[in-house]
Amino acid sequence: MNNMDLREWSVADDGDSKRATAGSDEAAALGIEVIHEDVATDFGSYPEDGFAVTEDFDGKSFWMRSRNRLFCSELQELVDDFADPKFLEIGCGNGSFLKYISDKVDAEITGSEVYFAGVLATQSKVGNIKLLQLDATRIPFSAEYDIIAAFDVLEHIDDDEMVMAGVHQALRSGGAFMISVPQYQWMWRDLDDLVHHRRRYRKRELTGKLVRAGFRVEYVTSHVFALFPLMVLSRMIAKLYRRKAGSMREFTELSDTTNKILGAFMRIDEALIRRHVSLPFGGTLYAIARKSAA
Repeated sequence: MNNMDLREWSVADDGDSKRATAGSDEAAALGIEVIHEDVATDFGSYPEDGFAVTEDFDGKSFWMRSRNRLFCSELQELVDDFADPKFLEIGCGNGSFLKYISDKVDAEITGSEVYFAGVLATQSKVGNIKLLQLDATRIPFSAEYDIIAAFDVLEHIDDDEMVMAGVHQALRSGGAFMISVPQYQWMWRDLDDLVHHRRRYRKRELTGKLVRAGFRVEYVTSHVFALFPLMVLSRMIAKLYRRKAGSMREFTELSDTTNKILGAFMRIDEALIRRHVSLPFGGTLYAIARKSAA
């Protein structure tokens, strides 16, 4: 599926039931397991054109590049804890992370996404990886995976604690849950509305919910630390001049030079987090939580 196919499918004018049937048929033909077809086209937690926008920028974005490098490094370290590890990414979007790790992580890899637009885009990138169409609030597995990741997913879901409980059930004894979420409600901006965020998190809120779900929080840190002063300044300027963005593209269209400069700052975060330093502030929270060993 190329970029134009993705745009045409995700913003089609047909009714939801017709689109769901078409998406289900196409997914089945490609070997994708469809589990929760009833929500595969409702776009209640992510904008309808979001996958097409992400498809256009993720190869150039300083943030996506840094995110993939860091979380791949973290995953490589975690898989060493398990014999024949099984990894599941929840909310894999258009498959950027799965593509990045496909030849770098020694594990049985599975990806899942609630929307057909995302899971079909992912399949076009990583046809050798098992893919599921799956609603993260209804995870049907029990003691199936060693590591589960949800990168920038929980903030899109009304009942995030139901997702955490489902992940806990789906993990094997001693399994690890990798999570990233946007931080600080006071950092809310137009993009949060445009991409259908329900919340931004505080550290205590995230860790408290994980503990209530039965996890032991092993590590938690802020991320986007080095660039955080610039993030705060940009929001102050937007509020001062009452600037409002009308689309996701206004946040993603950066020059190559700007991406390179910002990317250099992100490498500071990456180096510190790889050394397990817990950074005190940043635009994102990243955590690793464990299911207790039996």
